[in-house]
Amino acid sequence: MSAIENQRLLEKMAEFDAKRDQHPLFKVTRQYMRMVMEMLQFIRAVRMEMNSLPETDPDVYAEFLSGNWVVNKNTNIPFCALGADHALEHVNRSMKFFLIAPEMANLSGQAKDMAGVASKIQTRHHNHTPAVLSREDKNIKALIETIETFTNPFADESSDLFNLVTKVVLPDNIKADLCSQAAIGQALFDTFVKERIQSEKVNIWSTLKNRKLSTWKTNAKKMKVSTKETVVELQEDRSLFARMMMVCRSRPGINVQETIGMYEFALVPRSMFAADGSMLRCSAKSALMAILEKPPSRSADQRSISDGTTTNAAQSHLKVIIIDGMAELQCLDKLEWDEIRLIFDWYDLPMSSKEATREKRQGGQDPFYYRITDSTNISRVSMKKLLPHTKTKMELTTYLADKAFRHFRGQSGRRFLVAWGSECKATFKDVGNLQSNQEEADTKIILHAVDATSDELCSNVSFVTGKGRNRREIRLEPKVQALGEAGTAALHAFHALSGADNTGCFSGHGKPLCWKAFLNVDEDVVREMAKLGTTLTPSEETIKAIEKFVCELYVRNTSLTTVKELRWLLFRKKQAQSERLPPTRGALLQAVLRAHYQAIVWDNDVVANPNIPSPENYGWEKSDNRWFPVMTRLLPAA
Repeated sequence: MSAIENQRLLEKMAEFDAKRDQHPLFKVTRQYMRMVMEMLQFIRAVRMEMNSLPETDPDVYAEFLSGNWVVNKNTNIPFCALGADHALEHVNRSMKFFLIAPEMANLSGQAKDMAGVASKIQTRHHNHTPAVLSREDKNIKALIETIETFTNPFADESSDLFNLVTKVVLPDNIKADLCSQAAIGQALFDTFVKERIQSEKVNIWSTLKNRKLSTWKTNAKKMKVSTKETVVELQEDRSLFARMMMVCRSRPGINVQETIGMYEFALVPRSMFAADGSMLRCSAKSALMAILEKPPSRSADQRSISDGTTTNAAQSHLKVIIIDGMAELQCLDKLEWDEIRLIFDWYDLPMSSKEATREKRQGGQDPFYYRITDSTNISRVSMKKLLPHTKTKMELTTYLADKAFRHFRGQSGRRFLVAWGSECKATFKDVGNLQSNQEEADTKIILHAVDATSDELCSNVSFVTGKGRNRREIRLEPKVQALGEAGTAALHAFHALSGADNTGCFSGHGKPLCWKAFLNVDEDVVREMAKLGTTLTPSEETIKAIEKFVCELYVRNTSLTTVKELRWLLFRKKQAQSERLPPTRGALLQAVLRAHYQAIVWDNDVVANPNIPSPENYGWEKSDNRWFPVMTRLLPAA
C-alpha cells in the first residue's frame, strides 16, 4: 500500500479516468471494473475480519478452531471447509436416494480404509490446481487477443457505445443508462438511506421498485404491436356513406355526385395512403422488370451471363461493366471485363425523401448501427440485419470503395473506377468531373454509362441482373424497338406513377395492372405522360392525360376521362369503399407532382451535379427536418 501511495498511482489513475471519461466505451468498461473492485473490497473486508478474530472475538475464534461450525475434510488446506448441509450432500452422494445412505456411506468409507484405497488427500486448494490455473490463463490470453484484434476500449475515442466484436452501435437511450449506472445506483441508495433510515418516511421493509435500466441485451428485444385500425376505418366508411345518403334524401339541395367525385370521405385518401397516413409503397417494383423482359421474345434477345460473346460488336471493342455496388455486395464474381465501374448510393444525404421508405422496410423496428472497420466481425450477422441503418451503409460503402480501389490500383491490365457518396476515384484517369451529388446509384449508372462511351460508339448496351441460375444479360435495343419511341419516352413516367420509392402507388393496383392500362391507353395519352419531368411544372394537358390513364386503370376500356366521374361510377354501381375508389383530383394532383419531381431527378441523370428544385412544391412538405408527402390540399367532406 505504501508503494502505491509513494508512486501516486491512485492519483494518476484518477487523472487517466477523468481524461477519457467522455468516451462511452471507456466509461462503461471502467465502470464494470469498479463494480468488480468494489465486490473484491467486501471480500477483502470479510477476510481481514476473519484474520482479526483472535483479538476482536476470541470466543468465536475458539469455536472456529474447534471446528464447530463447518465440516472440514482436509485440515491441511484453508478455505476448504463445507457447511453442514453441503457436507451432508457429499456424504450421501455415493448412496443417493437410499434411506440407509448415511450408514452405507460410513461402511463404504471404512471398507476403503481397510483395503488401503482411501481418497488421496489434496495438498492445494481446488482453485489452485494446474487445470484451473491453465484454464484461467487461456481465458486471460483470449480476452487480451480479442481486445487487440477487435476493439481496445481504453484507446477508443469514439462518441458511440458499441459491441467490441460486431461493432453494433447502441441507441442513445441505452447508452445513457449504461454510462450512468453508477450515478443512478448511488442516487437510489441515497434516497433509500434518507427515506427509510434517517427520516423513516418509508418502512424499511417496503417493496423496492425495479429501476429497469437498459442493458446490452435490451437492444436485441423485439416488440410486436398489433392493431385493428384498418378494420375500424372501413366500418367508419360504411357508416359515413349510409349517413350521407340519409342526409341527401332529407336535403335535396346537396349534389351527391359532385360531393363524392370531388371530396375524400376521410382525412386520409385511402386510395394512395394507409390508415396511419403513411404513403402506400409499391411492394413489387421488380415486377416491371419481368414485364419488360417479355416483348418481343425472351429467347431472341436474352442469353446467359456465362456466355461472354457478343453478336453485334467486334471482340476488339472495349467492354465496360458498371456495377450497382450495394446490389452486388453478396455476389462479387464477375467476368473478365476490361473496365469495371463500381457505383454506390449516397446514403447519408441530409433531408432525403427516401427516409420514409427505409423506415417502412424496417417493419417499424429501429435499425442497428454497426461501425465498419477491419476488425468488425459480421460473420454471424445477416445482410438484412446489417444494412438497414444509413450510417452503416455509408460506412460500408466507403470501406468497400477504399478496399476495392487499393486492390485494383496495382493491376496494370484492368481499369477500375469507384463512386460512393459524392466522391469518385479511378485508376486510369482523372474523374473530377464525375464527382456527383446524385443520391441513387440508379441515376449514377446512367451518368457513367454515358461517360464510358464518350469517345467510342457503343454498339451493344446490355443490362445484367439476377443472381445464381436466374442471372442473365438483357439487351436493351429490342426492348426499345418493342416499346416504340413514345412508349420508351414515357417509361420513366409510368414507373413513377405506378409505384417508385418516393412516389407511392394506387391501392390494390400493382405493376401488372398498371402496365395493362398503359398499353391500352391512346397514343396521345402516352405522349403527354412522356412530358412528365421535362418542364418545371406539369402542364394541364399532362394532368388530364394521367387522369385518363387512371380511369383506364380502374375500369378497362372506359370512355370516362376524369376521376370525378370515375369515383361516382364506382360508388353508384359497386358501393366501393375508400381504398377501392380512385383518388380525388386533389389527391391525384399531389401524386402527379411527386411523380413529376422524381421524373425531374431521373431526367437529369446525365448531369453530375444537377440543380434539382426543392421538393416543397412537388407534393412534399417539410416538418421536423424531414419530408412528408402531401395527401391533398382539399378538405374532406364534412
